[in-house]
Amino acid sequence: MIKSGRIAIIDELRGLALLNMIVYHFLYDLAAIYNSGPDWMFSPKTEIWQEYICISFIAIAGISIPYAKNPFKHGIIVLACGIGISLVTYAFMPEMFIVFGILHMIGISILLYVILRHPINKINNIIGFIVSIVLVILTWNAVNGYLGIGDFTISLPVIESNWLLPLGITSGSFTSADYFPLLPYFFIFTAGVFLSDWIKRWPLWTRKTHIRPLQFVGQHTLIIYLAHQPLILSCLYLYFNFIAPQ
Repeated sequence: MIKSGRIAIIDELRGLALLNMIVYHFLYDLAAIYNSGPDWMFSPKTEIWQEYICISFIAIAGISIPYAKNPFKHGIIVLACGIGISLVTYAFMPEMFIVFGILHMIGISILLYVILRHPINKINNIIGFIVSIVLVILTWNAVNGYLGIGDFTISLPVIESNWLLPLGITSGSFTSADYFPLLPYFFIFTAGVFLSDWIKRWPLWTRKTHIRPLQFVGQHTLIIYLAHQPLILSCLYLYFNFIAPQ
C-alpha cells in the first residue's frame, strides 16, 4: 500500500534503527546502573554497534530532510527536544547530563541544511556524497584533538573552555552522557542528503509498506525516542526494587 508519496522503506529502516537503539539502551542501563546484563556490553565491539546505530539514524535523517514539507520547523522541533532532554537530565539525573547529544546535532544539522540548501542543491550528488565521506574520515578524530588520518594530521587548539563543544573541541574537563559534535557527524548527515535524490529512482516496491509495525515506529520516531529511556529506567527500577527481591 502506498501512502502520501512516502518511501515506506525509509520509514521502516528508521524504525529498525530505533528498535536497535532501544535494545542497546536497555542493555546499557542494565549493565551501567544495575551491574547486570551481558559482560560484553562495554567491549570495543559494542562501541561499533553503538556507532552503527547512531550513524544509521543520522544518515536517514539526512536522506529524509529534502522530502520534509517544512524542514525549518522540523529542525527547531528536534533541537528543542534535545534542549529539553538536557534540562531534564541536568535537573533529575545529573550523572547522565546530556550536553550536546544526537538530537542537538540532528536539529542543528537540519537548520544548517535550510541555510545552505540552495548551494547544496547545485552540487553534483555523487561528488557531494564522496566529499562528505572524505570529510567524515578527516574529521573523525576531532574529539581526540586532531584532524586527518595516519601521518597526515593537524592538531586542534587546546582550550580551557567548552564554547566550541558543538564542533567537537572541548576542554579536558568536559563530560556528557551523549555527545555527537558536528565534526564528524554533520558530514554523515550531508552524505544522506546527497543520497536522497538517488532514492527517488528506487523501484516502486520501496514505496510500499512491508512491515506495518516497523513503519509505524519509523513514522513516530521522535516521540518514541523521547519516551523509551524513561520507560526503560522505570521498568528496571520496578523490577530490581520490587520484583527481583521477592
